[in-house]
Amino acid sequence: MGSHLNWLPEANLNRVSTDQTCRLWGNPDGQYWREVGRPQVHGHDFSCVAFVSNDVYVSGSEEKVARVFDNSLTDERGARVQVRLPALGLSNVVCQDARDGNGNKDVDGLRGGDVGGDVNSVLAKGTHASITEEDLSQNTLWPEIRKLYGHGNDLYRLVADPRGRFIASSSRAQEPVSAAVIVWDTTTWTEVARCAGHDLTVTCMDCNDSGDLLATVGRDRKLIVWERLGGAEDEGSISGWRIRASKPKAHARVIWGCAWANQEKEGKEEMRQLHRSTLITSARDGSISAWDVLDAALVKKAEIKLASSVTTVAAQGSLIAAGLESGHVVILVLREDDDRDDCDDRDDCDDRDDCDPRNRVCGLDVVCTCGEEGRHAGAVRRVHFCPGNKNDRSRGEASLLLSSVGDDGAVKFW
Repeated sequence: MGSHLNWLPEANLNRVSTDQTCRLWGNPDGQYWREVGRPQVHGHDFSCVAFVSNDVYVSGSEEKVARVFDNSLTDERGARVQVRLPALGLSNVVCQDARDGNGNKDVDGLRGGDVGGDVNSVLAKGTHASITEEDLSQNTLWPEIRKLYGHGNDLYRLVADPRGRFIASSSRAQEPVSAAVIVWDTTTWTEVARCAGHDLTVTCMDCNDSGDLLATVGRDRKLIVWERLGGAEDEGSISGWRIRASKPKAHARVIWGCAWANQEKEGKEEMRQLHRSTLITSARDGSISAWDVLDAALVKKAEIKLASSVTTVAAQGSLIAAGLESGHVVILVLREDDDRDDCDDRDDCDDRDDCDPRNRVCGLDVVCTCGEEGRHAGAVRRVHFCPGNKNDRSRGEASLLLSSVGDDGAVKFW
């Protein structure tokens, strides 16, 4: 039932599922997580969602188009627009003329209708009292501003650039032409690149923190790392992509998950940090692998085998979270040490053969596994670390927040 979830930059959680709703979860009073909004109610089962910013997200479902929603639209008075869902419609429509966040009139594809409620007042209400089902279903809808046409099959996965410049989408595929990943410019909402390299459905994608590398894995058991042309020298260029490294048959079975776990060390140059980029993948055979992304190669540095198929994986630094088909959530740690004790003290480290990243000792260790009372009743479909993880000031210690969603329809916070 639970298909996909994604954190907003402001530490609210958005979940889409096969119950054909998109639900926004928050912790307004700092004590209990609750549903604080329902931006989208659809006529198809959802498969994926990706947030570009706090006010803009893209969703995909059992249809060939991706839909873009923007909660920053305002009317001529500067107030948030009111939105409704037609009885037999699939798209949220604005009830009056709207303006975007810059004050420009935006009426493309928008129609008038009945008056709805103010989403801000509804969200504010959640800090003091429970939001009613009527408020959620009628007064917290977000306006749909675009439809993205490009795929010939149903949407399967979406991922957003951490800096909000682009999103990438994939669809179900039985042949290479349908397996291409499409890159969309979030300024114009147009297709700017098509990355062809997989033979079957791309099951998972992830961007690194800088948005210069995009990892894709698929049912064809292939792992590909795409590099944005221009890199740090041209931050605005998103239309050029090339394969930096590829690994056919990276796992013995279908690859379900991938996540970047950048093992960067303070004081190192940018190229040194990029040289040390680490990618985590998970597969149906129960294996989790750690890969070094070198100049034009993927080198497996560590692998661990779990008792059940690993359906999803997430990373926060050296900490790895894995969701299993059995419903369990497993926490692992990535160990990575240089062979030479003095390696990090030498300025010419990257030029020395004995300090090649291939010589590093690397391993994956299980830290803990959720108990039977805490596991999902169905397969875990998505785990995700909150991007706003910070020190817990109330207790004076570091804390991490992890969310998971499973086929049982439950959203759990760890």
